[in-house]
Amino acid sequence: MPKPVKIKKPKSFMFTTKHHSFAGVMGVMMCLISIIVMAGGIYMSFVHSGKSNVIMGAEGLFAMILDFLGIIAGLTSLSERDIHRWVPIVSIVANSIVLALWIALVMLGKTV
Repeated sequence: MPKPVKIKKPKSFMFTTKHHSFAGVMGVMMCLISIIVMAGGIYMSFVHSGKSNVIMGAEGLFAMILDFLGIIAGLTSLSERDIHRWVPIVSIVANSIVLALWIALVMLGKTV
């Protein structure tokens, strides 16, 4: 019976340090700013009995642009190497949800 062949294991290790992607973190921050603007707009609309002005529309447009930029930042940060992948994914999902909420809010405002 022949002697079994030993499988050699590699003796070198590559240690990497994963970090949070700057663009992914910025995407999450853009989402948080958009949520704060949405909450403020809803509160101001409640205080003024549903009557809104141009400034509130500009807030909504600003927040939608922030959400769109947050989605782009999350998508571009996914291509970086040695990063924690959950930060850009959270950025993409959260910004998409908030953008959908903004679009729904605008569409409901047009029908009322």
